[in-house]
Amino acid sequence: MTDEAKWKRRLERERAARKQAEELLEQKSLELWEANEALKSFSEDLQRTVDVRSVDLAQALEKEMEANKAKSEFVSMISHEMRTPLNAIIGFSEVLTNEDRNANLSKDQSQHYLENILTSSKGLLSLINDILDMAKIEAGKLELETLEFDHAKLIRQLLDTHTIAIAARNKNLALNVDIDEQVPSMLVGDPNRLAQVINNLMSNAIKFTDQGSVSLSISMDKKLDSGDFILLYAVQDQGIGMNLAVMETLFTPFTQADNSMSRKYGGTGLGLTISRQLCEAMGGKIWVESSEGKGSTFFFKVRYSPAQQEVECPQAAQNKRENRLKGYYLLLVEDDLINQELAKYLIESEGAKLDIASNGLEAVDCVSKNQYHLVLMDLQMPVCDGYSATLKIRESFDPQQLAIVAMTANAAIDVKARCLEVGMTDFLTKPFVLEDLLQKIEEHSLKTSIGNDESFAKPKSDTKNMIDANAALTALHGNRHLYCRILMQFQRCCEDGVYALDQKRIEKDEMNSLRLIYTVKRLAGAIGAKNLESLLNDLEAAIQTKSESDIDRLIEEYSSVLASVNAEISGIDLSEI
Repeated sequence: MTDEAKWKRRLERERAARKQAEELLEQKSLELWEANEALKSFSEDLQRTVDVRSVDLAQALEKEMEANKAKSEFVSMISHEMRTPLNAIIGFSEVLTNEDRNANLSKDQSQHYLENILTSSKGLLSLINDILDMAKIEAGKLELETLEFDHAKLIRQLLDTHTIAIAARNKNLALNVDIDEQVPSMLVGDPNRLAQVINNLMSNAIKFTDQGSVSLSISMDKKLDSGDFILLYAVQDQGIGMNLAVMETLFTPFTQADNSMSRKYGGTGLGLTISRQLCEAMGGKIWVESSEGKGSTFFFKVRYSPAQQEVECPQAAQNKRENRLKGYYLLLVEDDLINQELAKYLIESEGAKLDIASNGLEAVDCVSKNQYHLVLMDLQMPVCDGYSATLKIRESFDPQQLAIVAMTANAAIDVKARCLEVGMTDFLTKPFVLEDLLQKIEEHSLKTSIGNDESFAKPKSDTKNMIDANAALTALHGNRHLYCRILMQFQRCCEDGVYALDQKRIEKDEMNSLRLIYTVKRLAGAIGAKNLESLLNDLEAAIQTKSESDIDRLIEEYSSVLASVNAEISGIDLSEI
């Protein structure tokens, strides 16, 4: 190969290598440009994310600052609302207990000061209850009761209460009430929560009205196919009214129209929030219609079930007389000397004999030596607390032998549950009113006869003695009113065919049939129908073992026994219960 050929070949190789290098450089340049573009896009996305997060952080910080401000304002408001009634309580108490100061007071002045103390005390208790209710609502632990109650009587009592009546009289306001004729007198629902809503709305209406009147009207809103019905309540005032912006936040916690509202009228902004939760829990709702300067009308609905025909029991008659606790022997377990003195006066003034123990160990010793009808147990005490004392007492006495009612100022959500866990029968929160205390004692005391009553229910001579009323009453701790209600409910279900059973029903739905048998069996035991209870035990076993012959026989016998029990209930003079 000539030199010229070698150079040409070498030149071609160099050209090829240079082209390859150029292509590689171009490729790498493109990759670098793409990487730069991706980095630029990522940087822009990151910047946008940072911007968004910065805005979110700023908004969160702003909300946190607002929440802290609201919290501070609420704490300040609560402090003001608590100190105001406390100031009146302490101030008037000092006047009445100081001989130099009260020497020149007239009887009317002293009575007026005492009324101020009572009003302020109830206002303070209402505030504390509102705070506790809000805690229950936020924890999802708001509870309702289901009781038969006299609706018309409850409304009368509410409008005659010291707080509402005095507040209206002090402002020269007329209180009007209108209950439609279609509204039943007796209802099944939660009377205490209903009273709480009405009391809150009426108190607010009086607070924001300077002249004129405040009215409560109640009407039938709707009757449901289930037999339940909904009542419509309306509380109307002639006060300052509200604009739309205020109404939109009215049922929000801790809010009022503006800060000047709390300074001028007082209040925490909790009442309407709690009322909304209560109305919704009772199957209804609440809303307001208002305009500035023309007053407001608060509407709310509540769902109820119809009540049985109510009969007055000897226990109810007993509630109307003095010395309601005559013949009772009670033990009070309380370490606070002032509370000991108060409870001693209240209980002994009603005719009961009372022993006092200052701690749980003393209580255990007293119970071992004496036969009490009921124990009132404080929880937080030195030496031995109420929980430990109850556990010790339950080693020797079960709930059917001795009832123990917790009586404590600790109103935490889980306290009642813990009391029941250790074996207590019921729970009463301090501060309490006398009527609540007396009702708890009468409801749970093991005293089964009051006054000269020698028997509870006397069936007519033509009955088959299917019901042992006295044994049932003993199991219910002498609660005649409760027994009366169970009897009437049982009879109503029998007559409506609710408790009917046959072979086809069992074959079609065995699980629900067993549930019905269990329900009727439990109620039969509660009313003292032991034969029916025993028969249902046998029927339950026959269904579980698939014994068709026994099922047929027991169903036929069940229908006969159930009819006899129902007939005997008709033969019991319920007016004597």
